[in-house]
Amino acid sequence: MNSVIQQIAEFCRNNDLLAASDTIVVGVSGGADSLCLLHVLLTIRTTIPLTLIVAHLNHQLRGTESEKDELFVKDIAAQWQLPIVVERHNISQIATYNKQSIEEASRYTRYQFLGRVAQQVDASKIAVGHHADDQVETVLMHLIRGSGLSGLRGMLPLTSLDDFANSHIIRPLLTISRQDITLYCQNEGLTPREDVSNQDTTFFRNRIRHALIPELKRYNPAIQKNIRHTSQIVTAEVDFLNDAFEQYWTRLITKSTASGVIFRRDEWSLLPLAMKRRAIRRAIRTLIHSIKDIGFEHVERAINVVEQGQTGACVTLPKGVTLFVTYHDLIITTLPLTVDFETPYINKGQVIPITLNGVTPLGNTGWQLTAKPITKEDITVTQIKRIYGWEAYLDTETIKHTPLLRSRLPGDRFSPLGLHGRHQKIKTFMVNVKIPASQRDYVPLLVANKQILWVCGYRLAEQAAVTSKTKQLTYLKFNRNSEV
Repeated sequence: MNSVIQQIAEFCRNNDLLAASDTIVVGVSGGADSLCLLHVLLTIRTTIPLTLIVAHLNHQLRGTESEKDELFVKDIAAQWQLPIVVERHNISQIATYNKQSIEEASRYTRYQFLGRVAQQVDASKIAVGHHADDQVETVLMHLIRGSGLSGLRGMLPLTSLDDFANSHIIRPLLTISRQDITLYCQNEGLTPREDVSNQDTTFFRNRIRHALIPELKRYNPAIQKNIRHTSQIVTAEVDFLNDAFEQYWTRLITKSTASGVIFRRDEWSLLPLAMKRRAIRRAIRTLIHSIKDIGFEHVERAINVVEQGQTGACVTLPKGVTLFVTYHDLIITTLPLTVDFETPYINKGQVIPITLNGVTPLGNTGWQLTAKPITKEDITVTQIKRIYGWEAYLDTETIKHTPLLRSRLPGDRFSPLGLHGRHQKIKTFMVNVKIPASQRDYVPLLVANKQILWVCGYRLAEQAAVTSKTKQLTYLKFNRNSEV
């Protein structure tokens, strides 16, 4: 067997890239890399049963040359008796419309195309022709643009494809040099297409390939090999750190949904700085499935806000992500943090008249207030004292005049139970009981006869409490609309 094929087969085995009966979409541009890849997979197919589907994207960037590339790949697929899927997209127009570079638009459109083809043919893997020299260029690109350890790994042999949950990218040629690929094509009688745009140094990657790497070789002729080795070292260490991080993550996280991730502040304070950075990036990736455009400065700014420890602080990050600091938690979300939806709330500015014998919905919040009159003989003092939180027994006499629920207003005051008749500003009370600033406008206040009788969920007013003089009681309880 050809030594290149042996090397590729061994790499595939070591990284679990191929399995018997795999259906694989092979991205083929017509150049040496992808032609070599397709030919190698055909050869490996003689020992491992594989279903191969050729996928070619015509970028329409090079006029008649792009048309010739498409015809060439179609002819190859026909000669090798392989099914083929072809799409055409005007990358220049896409780049202009999306305000992207040609490189960015090409990459995004290409992977979206490959992902769609994989879905259509029920393929779990997409093979692309990235090789060892591409790996060196990628590591340098990441280093120049700014990267953590994950970026310095370069490309991985196996990665998931964003937006296509069941599809994975495989890179069988990742240890093979461009020179070896060229020799392989010559030895196998393959005549790949030449893309002259690969010489265009207006493209960032091409400048690295044709200008930076030759200059680096003047300092160290083995620079490409050394960068590949560094990439391998970093990959192993990142794998170790990822495993270690999972233990921290389990203790740190209290809740994770499609719109928010919540950390415990006490656990956060115990994290090493490296793990704090990973936690922020992991949370953002959980929410928006990418950390593109999330740079070092964004992560550091988020950490600094948390470290200052000021409850109510927040920091806005790219892609609509915001971090909020509450008394006990750190909340990273794509939604404005205006209310804790897990507890009863009222919409800001809303006024809701309530019934004292029945159910009152709290607008469109999904919560309701249930009220029931009770005689003094039906309840004991012990039972009354056991009630707290979102349930309460009130003296009916104090709430029978125009009872309603509303959100707070400027200057609101009440007489909290336990302060022996002294009044306190609602704002001061909410600070004292540690209601986050972002949620204070949504706490329901029970008001009757223009007096605040209950900061719902937190404290009754002195005058509303049941006493020995109480003749009639009203039992109030908040619950979800769906609860019985």
